[in-house]
Amino acid sequence: MNRQFLLVTALLLAATEYAHGQSTTQSKIYPIPGAPSGATGEYETPEQLKVLEEFHESKLLENFDHALLTNDKAALDRMISDHVLWIGERFGKGENLTKAGVLASFGEKKTVSISAHTRDHVRLRVMGKESVLMTGNSTSVLTIQGKLSHTNRLFAVVYTKLDGRWQCTLHTIMDYDGLLAGSQP
Repeated sequence: MNRQFLLVTALLLAATEYAHGQSTTQSKIYPIPGAPSGATGEYETPEQLKVLEEFHESKLLENFDHALLTNDKAALDRMISDHVLWIGERFGKGENLTKAGVLASFGEKKTVSISAHTRDHVRLRVMGKESVLMTGNSTSVLTIQGKLSHTNRLFAVVYTKLDGRWQCTLHTIMDYDGLLAGSQP
């Protein structure tokens, strides 16, 4: 019995030391367009906080939102990586677009028209040294290929610092009507 007590004590001490060695996730709220509650930036290290601060200071989210709402194809061209993966689901149909495919929907052609762009449950998470993952829920009102879309959408977007500037490198979005048990928006 004494041996078991020592073993349990040693395991508890080791677990406590391990827990102290682990980073604790901290958060900071960043104001972003279309999200009245802002975005929760999550970080574990001072280096990750620095990446979040730099990303926020770049104003990429504000500029991207403005470009979408004003149909500014040239601005979107500067903020979307040449090798972007743009994957989505609209009206039960999937899309997998290149940068050229995304940009073809804006400008004079204007097959996408966004009249309201709102977000909630937005989280920003540093991935590596120069990437930020943004996830959340969108309830934007838009017309796409002549059809009005006003539904809930889940999104995940990755922004990466390339050639000294932040750019969208992955954009995924899907319409949804309710969440499965255990899911969060």
